[in-house]
Amino acid sequence: MKLKMEKLQRYESVKSFDIEGLSPVTPPTELDTYQIIDITRPSETDPEKAISVAQILSRETDNYFAAVRPTPADPTAAGGFFVFSNIILPWFFGKCHQMSCSSRYAKIENMQVCCDSIYLLVEEILRLDDENCKHITGYMISLLEIGMFLFGEFPRMQGPVDLLQDNFDLDLIIHLTAEVLFDMRNWSYLSKTGFAFYLGMVETWLDVIGHKETFLEGWKQMTAAVAKFEKSGHKLDLLGANGYFSLRKLVGNRLHLLKFDEEYVKRLIIRKCRQHKGRMEPLKEDTNQVQSKDHEGKNQNGEVVEPKIPDHLAWKKAKKE
Repeated sequence: MKLKMEKLQRYESVKSFDIEGLSPVTPPTELDTYQIIDITRPSETDPEKAISVAQILSRETDNYFAAVRPTPADPTAAGGFFVFSNIILPWFFGKCHQMSCSSRYAKIENMQVCCDSIYLLVEEILRLDDENCKHITGYMISLLEIGMFLFGEFPRMQGPVDLLQDNFDLDLIIHLTAEVLFDMRNWSYLSKTGFAFYLGMVETWLDVIGHKETFLEGWKQMTAAVAKFEKSGHKLDLLGANGYFSLRKLVGNRLHLLKFDEEYVKRLIIRKCRQHKGRMEPLKEDTNQVQSKDHEGKNQNGEVVEPKIPDHLAWKKAKKE
């Protein structure tokens, strides 16, 4: 298997299927980048040549499945994708069929992985048509979830890699270990706190204060999450682009915000404030600051005072000076 990690090459011997890897398919003008995982097998006439039999479309930002399809005669052709119910693909993917299931885990504790998982998943993908995709059964859903686990979690966490390397050659059904389940649950939490941390920085930059989702609150949440992972032997790399727990991967499908589209971020924050209006806890305000514009710059005794800048905005003042 050539999926960014050389450690997984043992997949090449599984029912003669080989995961060729990821190929970017999204123009740079789109916010989300999609990639195709080609599942191939050797040609009957030329064993050295790989033939794609099925394709899985995933979002690069979070590695989650977006759609699947039997490989058409032209592997790069648009159309023919069977799309998950919670996914909307850009227009250039062509005519697609919506499936009745969504791209998410139902109950990860019950997941079972066996050495034939890839083969069985491919067989089900090849059976899909525009009618039966509307009635996806529990069996197909379980195979799709296994695919999400095999292809989606590897680039993010070491636990699934170790699990499969230790057991994949055995003709067994593997249950996810407690360590893997711990990683997956906390990955979800880290994703949320990572985005809260980033959004807090943006709110600070835009002077959006007055509720708990400020830079300080985001920083506290992220610090607590990182400390929890470090105690479990993990390392969070906020600077590295390729680390398992880099900030870029933590923000998931909000990755495009790291490019800082200022107007988009402003709209996001405004919408966020409106949605949560009435539930936000205001920050404690300094008694020397007053709300009325008629008394701006004066305290309750009518004395002129210098406005106090919150500690978490001090860096901004220094930068301007």
